Amino acid sequence: MLAAGKTTVEQRAAIAELDRIARGEASCGDMAELARRFLPLVTEPAVWTARIDALPAARILPPPGRDWDAIIGDGEATLSTVSGRYHRHVAQPLAVA
Repeated sequence: MLAAGKTTVEQRAAIAELDRIARGEASCGDMAELARRFLPLVTEPAVWTARIDALPAARILPPPGRDWDAIIGDGEATLSTVSGRYHRHVAQPLAVA
């Protein structure tokens, strides 16, 4: 924790930027970039710089996989509640799943 009144200009700038990120007024490209924003606040930045540089940069998350068991379960539950002309709108995708 930083002592009140004993922060450097760089530390105050880092705190202000992290506060903007927390409020949604600024953003980071990835986790490594966010971690770098904390460097002015740690006691041994050189140690942490090496660890942060080793982090993978993932700017876009891969799409989540589909849980087909859950999709089929939802379709079967929905199928029993649908009738008439809407029945095929549930039955056909369920058959494909």
